[in-house]
Amino acid sequence: MKKLCILAQMFLPLCLIAQTATIKIDVDRTISEIDPKIYGVFMEPIHFNGARMGLPDTVDFNTMYGNLYDPSSPLANENGFRKDYINALKELKITNMRWPGGNFLMGYDWKDGIGPKDQRPVRINLAWGGKDNNHVGTDEWMQLNNAIGSENVVAVNLGLGSILDAAYWVEYCNYKNGTYYSDLRAKNGHPEPYNVKIWDLGNEVDGLPWELGHKNAEDYVETAREAAKAMKAVDNTIKLVGSGSSYYEPTNEWFDWNRKVLEGIGDKIDYLSIHRYWEGGSPDNYYNYIGNGAMDFDEKIRLVSEQIETARKKMHFKDPIYLSVDEWGAFGRSFINVLPVAECLNSFIRHADVVKMANFTLATSLLSSDPKKELLNRRCFILSSSFQIIVSALPLILMLPAILLVQNYTKALII
Repeated sequence: MKKLCILAQMFLPLCLIAQTATIKIDVDRTISEIDPKIYGVFMEPIHFNGARMGLPDTVDFNTMYGNLYDPSSPLANENGFRKDYINALKELKITNMRWPGGNFLMGYDWKDGIGPKDQRPVRINLAWGGKDNNHVGTDEWMQLNNAIGSENVVAVNLGLGSILDAAYWVEYCNYKNGTYYSDLRAKNGHPEPYNVKIWDLGNEVDGLPWELGHKNAEDYVETAREAAKAMKAVDNTIKLVGSGSSYYEPTNEWFDWNRKVLEGIGDKIDYLSIHRYWEGGSPDNYYNYIGNGAMDFDEKIRLVSEQIETARKKMHFKDPIYLSVDEWGAFGRSFINVLPVAECLNSFIRHADVVKMANFTLATSLLSSDPKKELLNRRCFILSSSFQIIVSALPLILMLPAILLVQNYTKALII
């Protein structure tokens, strides 16, 4: 009750200055419980280089190395991860982290990232350029999520990688002992299995212009079916995420991609992933940018939700298939780029019956960083924190007014 009173004091002045509106609440219409997994993040080692991107400057920056992972930092914990990042993500109550990619994944060999760090091979980051010393591998990702208190969501390489490597990765993470990779995990200092429950079958496999190991829908279905069989032969308790649409080209082939994937592996997967970043036009036109972007984002969720239901009925699938929006966000650092984050979270709430997992891109993008000083909480951090507080504090019947308050509060914070 105290929390509700504080929230009322915070938002009542904003309500008084807002335009008059009518809100009708149907107490008998329940959508679904809100799955805490929608408050997840995505993380991968993206290497930015000015020359490679055609920029006039010489920026050279990695989202993981020297940033989130920086053993030389006075802020690093015993595993090399910065404690200020960990504390901030704990404060946000991040529920899960999807790793290691992303585009990076599709040229990544997980076996390069285990064992003594000084013996791990240095590889070219095939997706983003630069070098990867593989110092953040499977065991380190597990340490990071353990420190945050978040669940691991691991994506396997079905681009340039093999089905057998995917099955071996499940063995390394989940098999108790007595096999080559489970015993290797123990040799590396981790005798107990990690019991990773959610595994992505590739990343953006439909992404023809950019993705390493791109496949057409028919080839992906065959590969994913066999990968699912092999991975579940190691651990039949895992849940699998099929690679849905990410390439929204003008001919709408993405729609056919989802249909073929759903009909082809719908009996093997628990989630279908889609990726969508904010597309509202120029931020210079506020109403078009927010309005068009919101309708586009919500439409992608709605249309794919309908595809899931159609495929389940057509193919007589018994088990539900949920939606995982495991890459989403808005580009830019100004206040106008923060409002779409609230709109996207609103869409997840509106479609709570089907959206059961979501991962913001990237974990480090929620915060501003200085290599020598502690983090500065970015506007996205403030928004995400406010959203969770309000959603958890108010009963479901008041959810719509709460969402409107978040948007008003966010505008007040950042203008």
